[in-house]
Amino acid sequence: MKKRKIFALLFALFFLQACVTASDNTVEGKRITLSELKALPITSEIQAVLEEEIGEAMLMDMNFDGNDELIIRTSIDLLICERIENEFEIVYSGTYSVILENGMIQYHRPGGAPLHDDYIFYVYGQNEYKEKISLSRYDGNEDEQYDEQDVYFLNDSKVTMGEWNASLQLYQIYDVIF
Repeated sequence: MKKRKIFALLFALFFLQACVTASDNTVEGKRITLSELKALPITSEIQAVLEEEIGEAMLMDMNFDGNDELIIRTSIDLLICERIENEFEIVYSGTYSVILENGMIQYHRPGGAPLHDDYIFYVYGQNEYKEKISLSRYDGNEDEQYDEQDVYFLNDSKVTMGEWNASLQLYQIYDVIF
């Protein structure tokens, strides 16, 4: 029984790696100024964000469809806006998020009480970002370090520390670009 579980997990990790590395595409963007940003066709929701604050903005083809998406980073949020019917609309809004060079979004939230980390990786499809994989770990013995005695989850299923680390490494091979 244990061999079947290990085989199934290894197969899943192999399949997951094949899905992650199937595309050699990387995204590159062009940073834009606030005046360039305001000249773009944007929704009133995006205009409201711009009235409050803006950190950086960029145009890049996040989903490799040949059309640039508008990326806005504020001090709190990352917004990804898709051109829908000739106007940019928000398709992703999140905190603790960065864009990886393969076009995926990585959400990473470290925390305390007890020490823990949450990762979620999103992929783009059908005008929205969908969760591809989630990883969480908790310092169950509260010794302020992660070790084999702690609790690890992959997509809400309990896994070992080694399985968790191997899964996270599949995604952390990509550089953060924004």
